[in-house]
Amino acid sequence: MAEQVPRRTLTAFAVYLAISVAAFGARVGFAPRYFHVGFGADPSALMWCLVWWPHAIAHRLNPFVTSAIWTPSGFNLTWATSVPAVALVLAPFTLAFGPVASYNLAALAAPALSAWTMFLLCRRITRKFWPALAGGFLYGFSPYELGHLLGGHLSLTVNFVPPLCVLVFLAFLEGTLPRSRFVLYLAGLLILQCLISSEILATMTVFGAIALAAAAALTAKESRRCLRAATVAAASAYVLAALILSPFLYYALADGAALRHPLFPATFFSADLLNFVIPSPLMLFAPRAAADLTARFSGNLLEDQFYLGLPMLLLAGLYFWPRRNEPSARLLILLLAAAAAAALGPILHVAGRPVAPTPWAPAYYLPLLKNALPVRFANYAFLLLAIAVSIVLSDRRVRMEKAVAAYALAALLPNPLLLLSPSHYDEPPFFAEGLYRKVLHPGDNLIVLPYGPNGPSMLWQAQSWMYFNMAGGYIGPTPDPFRRWPFVNAALFSLPLNNSKLQTQAFVAAHRVDAIAVVDGAASASELTTSLGIAPVELGGVSFYKLPPSQGEVPAASELNHLELEAANQWTNVLIRAAESYLAAGNRLDEVNPAALFAAGLLPPSKWAENLEMVLAGTSHGAINGLWVGPGPSDSLAIGLFASPVTAALLNARFDSGAVETLYPYPRRYTPKTADEGETEFMLVAIHRDFARRLLETEPSSAYTAGAMNDRAPIALTNGHNEKWTTRK
Repeated sequence: MAEQVPRRTLTAFAVYLAISVAAFGARVGFAPRYFHVGFGADPSALMWCLVWWPHAIAHRLNPFVTSAIWTPSGFNLTWATSVPAVALVLAPFTLAFGPVASYNLAALAAPALSAWTMFLLCRRITRKFWPALAGGFLYGFSPYELGHLLGGHLSLTVNFVPPLCVLVFLAFLEGTLPRSRFVLYLAGLLILQCLISSEILATMTVFGAIALAAAAALTAKESRRCLRAATVAAASAYVLAALILSPFLYYALADGAALRHPLFPATFFSADLLNFVIPSPLMLFAPRAAADLTARFSGNLLEDQFYLGLPMLLLAGLYFWPRRNEPSARLLILLLAAAAAAALGPILHVAGRPVAPTPWAPAYYLPLLKNALPVRFANYAFLLLAIAVSIVLSDRRVRMEKAVAAYALAALLPNPLLLLSPSHYDEPPFFAEGLYRKVLHPGDNLIVLPYGPNGPSMLWQAQSWMYFNMAGGYIGPTPDPFRRWPFVNAALFSLPLNNSKLQTQAFVAAHRVDAIAVVDGAASASELTTSLGIAPVELGGVSFYKLPPSQGEVPAASELNHLELEAANQWTNVLIRAAESYLAAGNRLDEVNPAALFAAGLLPPSKWAENLEMVLAGTSHGAINGLWVGPGPSDSLAIGLFASPVTAALLNARFDSGAVETLYPYPRRYTPKTADEGETEFMLVAIHRDFARRLLETEPSSAYTAGAMNDRAPIALTNGHNEKWTTRK
């Protein structure tokens, strides 16, 4: 019998791996170096990470802070999802087969490994193989896991550590694991989790503390001694883990390294109340009406995956009611309710509409939680439900619960249509065949267009094994030293840019750029390249512009202030003129937003938002441009953009005589203050309508009319966003 235990354990992993390969491997097929799992730009960033960590260690570089991207200022990877543990484990495979194949291996193994560790936990609880197999399947192939797998978020899909932490806790409480080994095992798991995802480490810590407090409140006094002993031992494990992780923590907490603001507003990536019962289009059984409803949820499709379904909620009730007097059942249901409540975030949303603040809203300002996305607490809900399902299925006395469990699991099956169409990144021969070596020296600083998340430049650099540096990148938020530059905002969001020659030359000089590589098809880069007056070299699907050494002196801060103000004046005038034209056509003020103005042919191609929350949430990651126009108080027009304190002061002086209110940093009221010139914050100015009209009459209009902008090509690929801008007659 003892020989069958490891065999059945390996059988469970083989089953999960077969499911993962069958369900998600079809996207890879027989070309794993070409096709990849997941959509969008995020997979390319993770592919870059798989190369960076072994490259940095092999070349004795500081792996925590890279200067390969966002050169010369660099980027602190402790605040990015750089998965060092995964990268180092897969380093031999990455070196042998390349970053795309290595990423595919990690993506396909992640659900199987997560399901397998959940299987180990469920089998420890139930002592049954098949119930534990079902519990592992629910956790490893949950909607949460599916959404992040399709999003390319390895830091969240390599999710096997939380079940192992619960497993060692149970072993310690049961007395089968000595204290010293418990401390060592838990410390090792904490280190591993930190090097996979520090976000999950933070939320796991918070949720574990809630679980210990709830367990202490529900158990008898004699049992609390064991919980206190476990708490003290766990604290020792955290101290040990912190000591070992001290280099990582040093760079994460060093002066200026920590993020000044959350990566995303907590209210944006929160679960909708209907999210629990309405399936998204990722689910197999999702009617059209459900898709229309879930489209209203905040966040995005890949994040909004806290779908449980009515069968699963019914199963939770069937699990709890017969066991309502058992402390363990009450603890499980209480924690499930806590996970659901945490996922709702600071403001309750119903069908996408904010209803009321939640009582626990202040918790999202705590150090460990302010950078976490509330909807991702779904991870712990599926962990708890996996335990409940395995317990229900292990009870031979009942049958109805088993039928409900089967139905509940079936309701969570993914839509196969999403899993069959392959994803791939274009690989110009310039990068794929190493032609860049003919025109670049090792370590040269390159601007690659399409820029940042608009294309897979991170993968192209990874495939070169970091041969060149980039004055750009995509691995998290755009660093503050780059966000101020109008050139960067124009390149990221295809915004029109007056005086592009001066703007480009200043950026190139400030960032010591050696060359620009424009991939064929990025026709919108013509304004940038022609403004430099340099003939390109056509090489391997790329127009290559070698910049002469004398591109000008590094601009002073005062020049950057001037460039930023010039662009801010241009962009605000574009917004005001578009809004006034929209309103003059008979539209209502409450209908004004950038997306509506673009649809009316009044704004150029860019990543325009439908609401202000999207601007605040997505600009730093290149998902949405940072410009806003909409209704303000007292029938005013609200104009918003990101600006440094110096530019904000100058814009305030420009709009002050006609302003209803000025908010900076949003949502606080503006007050003049001295601040770091490098910091950018969102500024929202509400101006009277008559003042807006006078402003357009008195300031030059030739550069801001639709026709004038139509003669200019924006300078970066739009990546399919608002592909064509047409002016309506």
